[in-house]
Amino acid sequence: MRSTIKRMVATMAVVLVGVGATGAGTVGAGVGAGGHVASALGTASLSPSSGTSATTFTLLPPAGASCTGSASGVPAYRWQTYLVGRSVDPSALTFASGPSPVPGAFVSPLFDSVDTPINNRNPSASPTGLISGIPTMSLHALSGTVPVGQYRIGFACTVGGVVEHGNYWDVPITVVATDTAWVTGWAPEVAVIAPVRLLDSRVGVPSTVDGRFWQVGARAAGSVTELVVAGRGGVAVDAAAVVLNVTVTEPQTPGFVTVFPCGSAVPTASNLNFVAGQTVPNAVIAKLGTNGKVCLYTSAVTHLIVDANGSIGAGASLDPLSPARLLDSRSGVPATVDGQLWQIGLRSGGSVTSLRVAGRGGVPSGASAAVLNVTVTEAQAPGFVTVFPCGSAVPTASNLNFVAGQTVPNAVIAALDSHGGICVYTSASTQLVVDVNGYVPSGSSFTAIAPVRLLDSRVGVPSTVDGRFWQVGARAAGSVTELVVAGRGGVAVDAAAVVLNVTVTEPQTPGFVTVFPCGSAVPTASNLNFVAGQTVPNAVIAKLGTNGKVCLYTSAVTHLIVDVNGVFPT
Repeated sequence: MRSTIKRMVATMAVVLVGVGATGAGTVGAGVGAGGHVASALGTASLSPSSGTSATTFTLLPPAGASCTGSASGVPAYRWQTYLVGRSVDPSALTFASGPSPVPGAFVSPLFDSVDTPINNRNPSASPTGLISGIPTMSLHALSGTVPVGQYRIGFACTVGGVVEHGNYWDVPITVVATDTAWVTGWAPEVAVIAPVRLLDSRVGVPSTVDGRFWQVGARAAGSVTELVVAGRGGVAVDAAAVVLNVTVTEPQTPGFVTVFPCGSAVPTASNLNFVAGQTVPNAVIAKLGTNGKVCLYTSAVTHLIVDANGSIGAGASLDPLSPARLLDSRSGVPATVDGQLWQIGLRSGGSVTSLRVAGRGGVPSGASAAVLNVTVTEAQAPGFVTVFPCGSAVPTASNLNFVAGQTVPNAVIAALDSHGGICVYTSASTQLVVDVNGYVPSGSSFTAIAPVRLLDSRVGVPSTVDGRFWQVGARAAGSVTELVVAGRGGVAVDAAAVVLNVTVTEPQTPGFVTVFPCGSAVPTASNLNFVAGQTVPNAVIAKLGTNGKVCLYTSAVTHLIVDVNGVFPT
C-alpha cells in the first residue's frame, strides 16, 4: 500500500477484511435529528469478512433494531443506506425519495436487496407497523470515485427523509489500498509502539531489536545510510511512514542530518543540526521509500542512533512528505521551497513570527495541522520557542528550550489557524529554521492542540494546566515518573496516544529519558539523550498505558518538563 494512492475506482475489486461486529453506530444516549434522543441499540456488522464486489454481503442490524413505523404506513417510514465520511453525523442526514444522492454521502442506496431496493421499504401491514428484517444485500457499484480515507457505511430508519429519533446503525470502514481494499474498522492514525532500537552505529552498546544495523561504525561525512524500517520492531511491513527518534552523538565537526524516503533526492532541509561533540535527539515522522527504507544523510562524521515508536498506515489521516524548507531567517543560505520567508533576519526577543504553511511544500490548502521541524540557531541568550495557531494567546508552554549559542531542533505537530498558518514566539533573539515533513488532512480524528503544560518538576515556575505534577523536584537517577495525561489539558479520558514535548533541564550527569506506556517494561531505547547541564527538548508520540498514564524513566538526576500538543483517539 502507498499513501500516494488517493482515490479508488468503483469497478475495482472490493476486499473486506473484518474485525467482527465492532465499530461505530448509535452508542449510548445522544441527541439525534430534531433533538430526539438517539437509540442505544448497538452497532451493525458486515459479513462475510472478505470478498469482491461480486460477493453477496449481509449488513446485519443489532438485536432489536427497527423503525417505529405506523400501522397505516402513513407517514412513510423507510430504511435508507449511506456511505459518509467518518466525521459526518448520520443522525443529521436527510434523504430524498428514491435512490437520490444524500448530502454528505456518495450514493444512496449503496446496497440493493436481492430483489428490490432497500430504500423506500415501507412498513408491513402489521399492527405495530415496525420495519424490520433487513434482507441480504449486494454491494452496489459506486459511481465516480471515493478517496482513500475513513467512512461510515450503514442504514437508517427515516420518516419524511429525516432520520427517525436518531435511529441509525453503521459499520466503520477504511479505504486503504491500491486496488480498493476496504477494511472494516477504523485504521489507527498511528500504531504507537514502545520504543525499539533499529540502528546504533556505536561499538560496545546493547544490540538493536534484531541485531541488524548494529555497531556499524561512525557514518562518514556526506554519506547516506539506508535503513530498513518496515517489518522490524513492530513496524508494519506495509507501513507508509514511521515515527522515529533520531540521535547524533560524538560528531567530529558541526553538521546536520536529513531523513528522507529512499529512492528520492536528498532534500534541502534537515531534521537535526549539531556542533562538534554535541549529543542531539529529534523526533522524525518519516515517509518510507524503496523497500520500506528511510535514508539518513549525514553532512559530518558522526554516530547515529535510531529508535522507532510508531507506524503509520497508508490509510491513516497523517500524510508524510519529503522534508521541505518553509522558513530560514539566516543570510547566505539556500532558498526556501518557494523563496518566501528567506533571509529575513534574526528574530528578536519577545517577537512573534507569522508563517504560512498550507499551500507550501506539499501541504494542501485544507490541512488542519502540519508536522514541522523547528530549529533555533545562533541564539543570543537563553530562551524558548512556542509554536501555536495565530489568533490565539501565546500558551504557557514551549516546543524548544535553549541556551545562548546553542543549536536545537525539535519536531512539532502544530494546529493550523483558519488561514493555514502558525505563529512562532521567540523569547530571546535567535535565528529560526522551519521545515515541513507531513500534514494532517481536514476531518482527521487526530486533534492538534495549542501546547499545554502537564508536568514541571522545577520550583518557582508557572503552574501546570491544573496545578498537578508541579514543583515536584528533580527526578532521581533510575526513577520512573508516572504522569497522568488522559483527562488533562484537552486530552480525552479515553485517548489512545498523545503528542508530547518532553524537556530535560539541569541534569547533573550524562543520561537519557525513555517515555513508555505505564504498565509495560522499560524499553531498551530512548527519547532524549543528554550531557550534564544540557537543556534538551524532544517531541514524543506516546501510547497511553494503565489509567491513561505515560511513564518517564530517567537514568540520571534531572528536572523534567512535559507539554501536550496533540491527541489520537481510541
